[in-house]
Amino acid sequence: MAMTKHWCPNCNQGWVIPVRVKTTGEIIFVCEESEETWLKESEIGPAHWSEVPGAGHYCYLNDFMKSIGLGPTEYEKLEWLVV
Repeated sequence: MAMTKHWCPNCNQGWVIPVRVKTTGEIIFVCEESEETWLKESEIGPAHWSEVPGAGHYCYLNDFMKSIGLGPTEYEKLEWLVV
């Protein structure tokens, strides 16, 4: 799976890293600094915040985790991938 390294377009302080949700296998994209989260690599860009990501919006990692039934700090259920 080829992914491009992205500098966070919103906080401008960290890299957006692909993250695998271990329970579902889903890959999401999370800023290592601000925890802004996108569902698709193609949607990474300046965007408006929403409680649930999608349709060009981003959310924060804890909101995403709550939306899939995980606790907001269950980070052991995530695998940060290296690009």
